[in-house]
Amino acid sequence: GMVKVDPRPAPPARPNLDAKEKSIELQWSVSTDPEVIGYNVQRAFSQQGPYTQLNKELIIGTHFSDNTVLVDTNYFYTLTAVKKGGFESLHSLAALGVAKDTTPPSVVTGVNSKIDQAAVKLSWQIVPEKDLLGYRVYRTMQLNSIDWALLNNKPLPKAAFTDELSKNLSRYPYYYRVTAIDTHFNEAQ
Repeated sequence: GMVKVDPRPAPPARPNLDAKEKSIELQWSVSTDPEVIGYNVQRAFSQQGPYTQLNKELIIGTHFSDNTVLVDTNYFYTLTAVKKGGFESLHSLAALGVAKDTTPPSVVTGVNSKIDQAAVKLSWQIVPEKDLLGYRVYRTMQLNSIDWALLNNKPLPKAAFTDELSKNLSRYPYYYRVTAIDTHFNEAQ
């Protein structure tokens, strides 16, 4: 009988992903088939698909940047290899990529303090970020210290904090630092 040969190349290996904040970088191994002339990259929101091809032209190299990603969204990527004559392989195994927010909020400015007996009342300017979780307040007695004590366990929702000192501590100098933290726990320095 007749033996039919499948003209399609073997599917490529699963791509390696490097998820950044505004892009997901794909990298893959060169096909072992010498007749492969390029690759296509597909993306879907679930592993089952449907997959949409992202590149308009055939990719000659082994790298692709997806710059159309949104933070905290699951993206599944597959690759296909294309042979001379336009024969395209089956999809590779899918790789999951998620862009992560790594940008800290603005630096807190305009910190003011008022001393009322043994209480230090701090206030500062609100940072504008929409993903702000709150503020952290730190205190030290040595300005060049690396040992700043965090005064609030949960980030403060408001731009104000009162540090209640015991009477015998209130005669020492204290230094305060306020930082903003976002919902991804990026902290402004």
